[in-house]
Amino acid sequence: MHLQLTRMLILLTPLLATGCFSPGAPVWMEDSQSFIYTFTDGAVAQYDMQKQATRILCNPNLARPERAAISPDQQFVAIPFASWTETSDAAGVNIVRLSDGVLVSSELKEWGMKKEPTTLDQPASAYWSPDGQRILIYYKGGIDELLGKCVMYDVQQKTLSPIKGALPAVSFTAPIGCSPFSPDGSGYLAMRMTLDGPVFSFVDWMGWESQLSTTEEVNKKINFLGDDHETKGAKKAATFPLPNADWVGNVLQCSTRLGTLHFDIKKKEVTFHPLTEKLQGQLNQIDGAEDADKGWITYQVAPFQESPIEIHCLLNETVATLRFDLVDTKEKRRRVLFEGELRAKTINRPLTCSPDGKHILVWFNQNGKDLITVVRNDGEIISELKTNSSQ
Repeated sequence: MHLQLTRMLILLTPLLATGCFSPGAPVWMEDSQSFIYTFTDGAVAQYDMQKQATRILCNPNLARPERAAISPDQQFVAIPFASWTETSDAAGVNIVRLSDGVLVSSELKEWGMKKEPTTLDQPASAYWSPDGQRILIYYKGGIDELLGKCVMYDVQQKTLSPIKGALPAVSFTAPIGCSPFSPDGSGYLAMRMTLDGPVFSFVDWMGWESQLSTTEEVNKKINFLGDDHETKGAKKAATFPLPNADWVGNVLQCSTRLGTLHFDIKKKEVTFHPLTEKLQGQLNQIDGAEDADKGWITYQVAPFQESPIEIHCLLNETVATLRFDLVDTKEKRRRVLFEGELRAKTINRPLTCSPDGKHILVWFNQNGKDLITVVRNDGEIISELKTNSSQ
């Protein structure tokens, strides 16, 4: 039952459908002027908002990068690729220099017993550690497809190693828009699944695993969030629409409708805290809108900086449809931007805010077309990229 936690954290699980590959989550550059994104055909590109132009960083191929990673110094992008069968695994990474788009490194490693040629077509995500020394490659496969598998790439040694023991909690952190790496670069938040529910820990680079303690009350709330609920009220209570998930020092904070979870890697504990007055006010507005709009549940809220405008992503399970609303929190009004759906399994969020908070990327599928739409903080749509094919 508690294995539902991972599925619940895949924010749009009810829309996981055809098994075809969907373009992955776009990743902003630190200057908020451009972002890296992928195409359905496996190509990886950079879009510059000032130039209103795209350049291809990786040509179409069998690889299916679901999320690229940008180095902390903003000079390189890591493009992951992977393969999984019941008898073998393969994972690798291409590193492209952003100043000139040149491929500077390409590494691949295979494990297990190969019974057929390796096909690097497994969707894979990359995360670059804050110290720039490591790149985490996450891909789906193994006993639990959503927990996935993880490989670590050493940037200096140019070596790839499967992670043993507790895996980085990508299936938890990706849906809330965070990296599993601690901000100081000393290790990562890890998660194991047990019959009693998830167990979180912190793992350092020497491989030492320190379990984060919890209380019975905290475990009950975490397990409630992870259960597969039947009623709309319970399903709604188990969602994570609030926008403030982030690392604050050594604490990963994630706000739910039940309160805010704190994962403290220094105190080695998981605790629950009441919502702040501001967050509770946001939640009350969300609840009010849902009560007036039967059938829809809010799954993600993305606010602009220094603006009363937000974008809300809602899901209607009955008609398997996503809706994106532009919400004016000052005037207490909203309007529909567009409707669509996600067509393939993903653990990433459909709304991605720029670092300066002035733009939000909305990525989804509409009438068979995979799209990334750029929305400005005044609510205007300034760009629309079609990502079905790079050709």
